[in-house]
Amino acid sequence: MRSDIKIRELGKNDREAYFGLLLLALEEAPESFLMSTKEAKQQIMQTFQDSLTSDDKSNLIFGAFLHDALLGTLGLLKKNKDKASSSAIIRGVYTQPKYRGIGIAKTLLETAIHHAKEHMKCHVISLSVESASRAAQKLYESYGFKIERTEVKEPTYEISHMFLPLRD
Repeated sequence: MRSDIKIRELGKNDREAYFGLLLLALEEAPESFLMSTKEAKQQIMQTFQDSLTSDDKSNLIFGAFLHDALLGTLGLLKKNKDKASSSAIIRGVYTQPKYRGIGIAKTLLETAIHHAKEHMKCHVISLSVESASRAAQKLYESYGFKIERTEVKEPTYEISHMFLPLRD
């Protein structure tokens, strides 16, 4: 990845950039959100609000920035906010099309895995990916994610549910 691209947790000042990027994602790949565009917009707004108000950092959104421009995002949610919870979910992974192929998603994924393991003390991370998104699925597999099950949504649309154990 280019050295001038920085990864950091999104904050209150990133709201406009975040919504803009995710509206672009909804236009480009609405099927990736597994819900209607209206539902996805509502969930995106709620997810962002939750991530900003969470004191225990159990709901985070990481962003990849080039100067002030948000190029990609990845959400990381600890399943239960109680301290005994040991699993997290990766969601909302998206990179602007013109910045794909330079390692943004890879670096966001590495950041999330490290954070889930070291700071959230999780033992497993799960995610869901459209089966036709071979590049995304191959990226996840390269980090050790395994397909747990595949769900058929429509005759030509499948979702692979994947997991990564973090502790032995």
